Amino acid sequence: MTLSVIIPVFNTELSVLKKCVDSICKIRKYDYEIIIVDDGSVEKKSLSYKNEYKNNKKIKYYKKENGGVSSARNYGLDKATGDYIMFVDSDDILISENIDFSLLNQEYDIVVYNLSLIKNNNFYESKEISRDESGEIGYIEVIKDFVENDKFYSPVAKFISRQFLMKNHLEFNIEMINGEDAIFNLNMLLCKPKIYYNDNSIYGYYYDISNYDNRVKKYFDNILSDYLYKYNKKNEVIKNYLKNDTLIKKNQNDAIEQIFKISMICVNLKLNRKKEMSTYVKKFNIDYNNLSFKNKMKYMDIINEKWLYVHIISKIRKFYILIKWKS
Repeated sequence: MTLSVIIPVFNTELSVLKKCVDSICKIRKYDYEIIIVDDGSVEKKSLSYKNEYKNNKKIKYYKKENGGVSSARNYGLDKATGDYIMFVDSDDILISENIDFSLLNQEYDIVVYNLSLIKNNNFYESKEISRDESGEIGYIEVIKDFVENDKFYSPVAKFISRQFLMKNHLEFNIEMINGEDAIFNLNMLLCKPKIYYNDNSIYGYYYDISNYDNRVKKYFDNILSDYLYKYNKKNEVIKNYLKNDTLIKKNQNDAIEQIFKISMICVNLKLNRKKEMSTYVKKFNIDYNNLSFKNKMKYMDIINEKWLYVHIISKIRKFYILIKWKS
């Protein structure tokens, strides 16, 4: 069995990319290739990547026109030759000593691990599945975890059978710039994979909470439409697979929470988007009676374009970010 590790790169500092690649090269006793997909970086950066890895037979470097991370991952999938696929972002690291490669010999379609958020060289584990023990797990249970607990959202910390992906024609949606990872994972689950969950962390994720704020500023309309798509997809899955009215209500409450979060970001970035947010929230066809008291307040604040509550909570959020992530 062999492994293809796909790393999309866009103007990443070479020192950062080297840290990522070096962590993968610590893999022992398993055959692997590293596929670096340069998604249209500036020429100086591209030349540094190419020169750094031109003599390493384990590493294949490709450059393409800029098309976004989903396009780069799909390109990597086309070039991959391994039995299993793993996605690693260029500014993260793999904790290879925690990987049990024997699991890849047992014909699972997906082997799932946990990831760790890294801040000030401290690791904080984030579970990809709401379980306390390792073992085989049914896809319906993971779908429920996806909908109920926002788990299994990331494409990283997973070994995915390339044959499974090819058989089911699975790839990332290049039209989406927000939530595309979650939709890719959900589409995998709907193909009824055989899944094993290992309750160890193998992936180090350098989290920066400001990244999402910047994306809202740059891609406001796309983020709104992408979130609506994900919301409708979750509703469809709940109705067709889980048949649980409580989860429909939860999805509606989660939607208000997310819309309110985007509104707070707009306030902090001084973006006047009241009318757009009011119009947008109506597209969800949310039953007001299904909302919690807190979310009813948020809903009315946005729908009536008043935003008093948005302003108050946004100040608290800004303070929280300052204390938690900037200290």
